Amino acid sequence: MVLFYPTIRFVGVFIIICYFLVTPALAVDEVALLHSTPRSTFWTNGVARGVKSVLKDRVHVSEIFLGSPQDDDEHFEMRFDQIAATWGNSSPVAVIVDGPLAFAFMRKYREDLFVGVPVVYCGMGRPEPEYLRQCGDCTGLPLEQDVKGTVDLIFSLRPETTIVVGIMDGSLLSQRMRSDVEAFMEPYLDRAELLFPGYEPGDEGGLDLESLKSVASSLPRSGAILFLQFKEDKNGAAVNEYKAVSEVASRSDGPVFVQSEGIMTTSPGIVLGGVVNSAENQGQGVGQVVERVLNGESAKEMLVDPIAPQSVVDLTSLARFGVSAEGLPDGTMTRNDPEKPEPSGRISSTGLVAGVSAVTALAVLFVFVRRKRRLTKENRENR
Repeated sequence: MVLFYPTIRFVGVFIIICYFLVTPALAVDEVALLHSTPRSTFWTNGVARGVKSVLKDRVHVSEIFLGSPQDDDEHFEMRFDQIAATWGNSSPVAVIVDGPLAFAFMRKYREDLFVGVPVVYCGMGRPEPEYLRQCGDCTGLPLEQDVKGTVDLIFSLRPETTIVVGIMDGSLLSQRMRSDVEAFMEPYLDRAELLFPGYEPGDEGGLDLESLKSVASSLPRSGAILFLQFKEDKNGAAVNEYKAVSEVASRSDGPVFVQSEGIMTTSPGIVLGGVVNSAENQGQGVGQVVERVLNGESAKEMLVDPIAPQSVVDLTSLARFGVSAEGLPDGTMTRNDPEKPEPSGRISSTGLVAGVSAVTALAVLFVFVRRKRRLTKENRENR
């Protein structure tokens, strides 16, 4: 009987053959998800989670964090080189651009990066038709801010509001939202004043964190702060919005309303409410659009309806300002219900001790009174 012992060369050849036979079966299509931030945030995590929940194992989603608006052209040239080198000669089956910076990046490098690949935008308003044309085979899920909904929510919850202070930065988005606030405040101007500190005639220097704190400290209890966006200060320096909102809320006697789901979620008990966009809902909507692309539809011929923002209220903050949850608008999502003491059929150890102490004290007092009466009676009899 002759035994066959494979040589090292034979084993190596066998492994290589198996690799080339199995690899095509295991290959998974890629979707590139470009974010308009230098690192992950509450929003980017929600979008990615929503996309993956729809596409599941059909594709692999590769997230790319591009940078911030403060980065210069050299930075984005470097990011382009890195992305091009990473992908090499391969291309994703679709590209998702999350936010205006990612959309601008894609337009600029469209001829050299992911040429002909369908592009789906999200995390931004509907772009100009010319910009959309430059994007090529492109569609998207426009992000719509419901500023009117938040303004109405302020007066629905607190009809006694006498002043609304809008917080904004110098960005185009802030300016657009400010115009919306001014329009939607019209029905309430007979009872409330509207101010935008740092952006009023005679006070046009903008805001920084210190002046923001001063504004918050001067707000009366009948006022409300409407936090539109504050991502950079008057000097162009990046601002941590979560910290800014926390600083404002800790100094303000009035409630704070926002336009960001991320701020609401990461600031429990601090922000009262707002009509906000859900990052995960956005991601799911984008995932459905990509799914249609993968099924053969042309991206540029799609008509995609935006996902409506939702009214969200923090119940702990609501209770802090003495507002009843019974009057919330229909469809309002509630979060952070204040903790209530759990009913118990047993007497706690503290209560038991207190009860025993009280009974003991009463017993001592009773004995003392009886003894005093007895002594008094004996004294009278001895006279």
